[in-house]
Amino acid sequence: MNVCFLPGRALIACCLPTMALAVGACEHRLDGQGPDTGALPDEQSVALECSSSSARCPTPPVACADLAELASWRWSARADDLAQSTRTLVTTRIDVVKGLRALRLTTASGSLAWLRYTAPSLRPIDARGAAALELMVRGSNANTPTWQGNAPVVALVDTQGRRRMLVPERGLLSSDGAAWTRVSVPLSGGPSARGGVRWSSAGVVDLGSLATIEIGADTWGAGFSLDVDGVAFTTATGAVLGCAVDCPARCSGQGRCDEDSVQCSCDVGSTGAGCERCLDGFALEQGRCQLPNDASYPVWPNDRSRANSDAWLAVHHDEIERLEPRVLVLNFVNPSNPAAVDALVEDVRTAFEEARRPPATASRTARCFRDAPTKTAAFAPRTTARSSRRRLPATTATSTPRPTCRPTCARSSTSARCTRCGRWCRARSPTRASPRRSR
Repeated sequence: MNVCFLPGRALIACCLPTMALAVGACEHRLDGQGPDTGALPDEQSVALECSSSSARCPTPPVACADLAELASWRWSARADDLAQSTRTLVTTRIDVVKGLRALRLTTASGSLAWLRYTAPSLRPIDARGAAALELMVRGSNANTPTWQGNAPVVALVDTQGRRRMLVPERGLLSSDGAAWTRVSVPLSGGPSARGGVRWSSAGVVDLGSLATIEIGADTWGAGFSLDVDGVAFTTATGAVLGCAVDCPARCSGQGRCDEDSVQCSCDVGSTGAGCERCLDGFALEQGRCQLPNDASYPVWPNDRSRANSDAWLAVHHDEIERLEPRVLVLNFVNPSNPAAVDALVEDVRTAFEEARRPPATASRTARCFRDAPTKTAAFAPRTTARSSRRRLPATTATSTPRPTCRPTCARSSTSARCTRCGRWCRARSPTRASPRRSR
């Protein structure tokens, strides 16, 4: 009779449907007996254990079942150079991207160091029906250079002690301690279904009887940490589609999770790896980063926003119907005169006017906004330091083009400039014409 054991609770006789995976006379046990027992695992956490010590029951892996989540006490740490290495359980939401916990290797090693999963001796892993091993990794490495060789490295060891090394053709492991990388490792080597990265394979193992899975990295210098989450076998179809993942903190409900990059695309106002913080100008209200005392205006600048760096503008940009920005021009050229400054400001004004035309529009009077008035302030008397405020030009579709500035000189003047646009004058009489000079 199949018997179900619950960790720390009385045994029950009703088994979950997934327990039909039993091989031979095996009992069904929830892997929750170790020191890291937490919340009751779901039905995919069901493992098989033989009732007879003489029987061996290979267990097909449940597709997308997270080995880092289900039996975390079966993981250990080691280093090839025997340097001190520890395995810790990570449960903070911002550091977990699948389920409730991840694993962290912290080592002082200057060589290859590993996180190792060890299957129960009586039920090795039967991975013959799987095509790939999916996992998510991130590293923290302050050495210069950082990783030695391409990382991460995956090793499969069968019950006979034979070992297969799987190494990517390029490095996939971050070193900043923040960015996760989603990896799909083909069990026999070759191109990965995720990103097309090729993995070299060295060594022969029996995929139907795997005893351990190791995930490691090597460094220049010594000392680093390696985080691992979402370790799961996938079928050929699953290797393409991938197992469902969560971004850090599930983006705190303030963003979208990109499963391929394992990164959050945060909503306006929030920031951080898990969108857990508010940007300057925003405050956390009802679980979301919002503008305090928010209000809508069709015009900018307005009572809530006067600078293009304001948080209000980031939220309400698409609602603006009319622009009334001001341009402050400071002229510190000495000596200076109002005519020269006026010409400079006119150039700035013309540039803004041209930049505001919609793309691919030949009309020089077309504007993106429809009702922005034009106001011009007179210049102050000549000083060594000058300032002037001038509004940008009208945006009305029927705006009248500015007349060309071509002043006529007096007969006695051959080098005068227009006081409005700064252009050189032209002679009144063809017989007294002076050569035109460029600006």
